[in-house]
Amino acid sequence: MSSATRNLHGPVLSIAFWTGLSRVAALLRDTVLSHLFGANHLTDAFLAAFFVPDTFRTLVAESGLSPAIIPALVAARRKPDLADASRLLGVLLGWLPLLAAAVTLAGVLLAPVLMRWLTPGFAADPQVLDSAVSALRTMLPYLVLSSAIAPLIATLQVDGRFGIAASTSLVFNCVHIVAIMTLAMWTRPASLGLSLGVLLGGLAQLLLLGAVLLPSGGLPRPSLGSHPALGGILAALAPVAAALAGYQLSVLVLPIFASRLGEAAVSQIYYADRFARLPTGLIGVAVATAALPRFAAADQDGGREGLAAHLRESLRLSHRISIPAAIGLAALSEPIVAGLLQHGRFGVEATIPTARAICGFCVGLVAISDIRVVCQVFFALGRRREPMLLSVAAVAITAALSGPLAHRLGVAGLALSVSLAAWAQLIVLLACMRRLDIGWRPWEMVLCAGRDLLAALLMAVAAVAVARLGRWQQGTTAVNILILLGAVGTGCVVYSGLQALAVWRFVKGFRPQ
Repeated sequence: MSSATRNLHGPVLSIAFWTGLSRVAALLRDTVLSHLFGANHLTDAFLAAFFVPDTFRTLVAESGLSPAIIPALVAARRKPDLADASRLLGVLLGWLPLLAAAVTLAGVLLAPVLMRWLTPGFAADPQVLDSAVSALRTMLPYLVLSSAIAPLIATLQVDGRFGIAASTSLVFNCVHIVAIMTLAMWTRPASLGLSLGVLLGGLAQLLLLGAVLLPSGGLPRPSLGSHPALGGILAALAPVAAALAGYQLSVLVLPIFASRLGEAAVSQIYYADRFARLPTGLIGVAVATAALPRFAAADQDGGREGLAAHLRESLRLSHRISIPAAIGLAALSEPIVAGLLQHGRFGVEATIPTARAICGFCVGLVAISDIRVVCQVFFALGRRREPMLLSVAAVAITAALSGPLAHRLGVAGLALSVSLAAWAQLIVLLACMRRLDIGWRPWEMVLCAGRDLLAALLMAVAAVAVARLGRWQQGTTAVNILILLGAVGTGCVVYSGLQALAVWRFVKGFRPQ
């Protein structure tokens, strides 16, 4: 194992642990939501509005804006003036929320126009459209909270405190669960309580970060002053956000077409997306977040070979999880949806479309995880143009494919359009990387990925064999949950065993005879 891998494992495991807990909490939140409210016009209205702040939250909570901030913080900390980094953080805490407040105000005023554009199918039912507009207006102030969260998370990552930074998303989901079970049940309409839970979750995130940084003096007073790095950071925010938000923006396009597929289609695509984000959060986001400070440091030290080594090990680590996660999630999609969501007001009629949409997302999970890692290299080298343009192109491809595929495959076609766009984005992004002159050797990745793919296919066969014992038409029962856990556990054991066998045979091949 190389030193790059050893150095990367600790942060990756820490981020993956907390992000994994956050994704599990998100699944629990969606389970509670589906049980109490089902999949209908009410949930369609709230979830269509929730796509907007949730896209922004994902960018911030999963360090999407950090590539624009971390290089400047790293450079500031290397200056002789030790207080320079603190001044930069204070300026960011002053200007970013102010800019977000302006965006929020514009969003509140234009909410009816935005929701008509995002959900044209709701125009036939003014009550549903009005509910979505009201929910969006209630949740939009979260943008101000998350804009203050972003530089605090970047500061913790530069300090190497990746676990605390990643845990903020867990706090958000836990607070939102409590709000769903209380405020949403007490308020009328229920979407008001669901929306207020988003604001309370953002406030809890901000309080947690403040409580961590304040005792050590790492929380300066917000300032509207100036700093030499401020202009570069503000100029980089939009390109970086656009480059990393290709998947989120593509998903944001889907309600435009899902709202025309009938009742519950928006809810089905939302729940499928939630399951698809679990593996990307466990490893794709974790590896990309942990690798960025190392990429930035390697570039400032002038070590292109070190940058290539970090990239190689990062992608190997990402593939080791993302490939089996994509195949396993697709193979067990119906048992997962039936075992976890099919209860209360979430009926069997919603299970099959949701499971098929999960399969559509799984086609692109590996590409989505790789894009986040590869983009960090471009950001570390100060090259934001290529990732931004390719991300915008991916959104355009999604929009172009969604209509025809949705007509033929329903919500599964919408998910598949996102996956195909992600693969197109990754292929062109890797082609652009060949021109960076960092010693990149893609054929090594293909060979390692092929071994992971074979092990994952055998894993899926074993998992499906166990899952066939369940009676999934009955939905969430104790027996079905045990069988689902057994299927997942069997798959993990088979995959881990095959990987361990491959490593053992590799080491044995180099032993002296």
